[in-house]
Amino acid sequence: MRTIVFFWIMALAGASSALAGMPAPVGYWMTQDGGEELFISGDGCRFHSVQGMELVGTRGWDANSSGGILTITYPSPTGDQHVRWSIDYVNEDIISVFGDIFYRH
Repeated sequence: MRTIVFFWIMALAGASSALAGMPAPVGYWMTQDGGEELFISGDGCRFHSVQGMELVGTRGWDANSSGGILTITYPSPTGDQHVRWSIDYVNEDIISVFGDIFYRH
């Protein structure tokens, strides 16, 4: 009986950690050519590109098994706007944002 209970507890622990997903990629990230920068903090986010796009706002994170969905909520004259970006971890120092590769700095 103890063996069965032990395996049941271990199975639940493994399932709950798998459901937790990946943590938000908090930190400063940049593409190799420096054309795009992404700064993610505990509750905020800033994206800047050399093409002139800049988003600054609060952030949300919906984790999945390979990364998650980053939601940036930013103010505009017509009310709060939201952008959602799919982020996948390549490893702890490299992420892919819709296929663009960002490196941790």
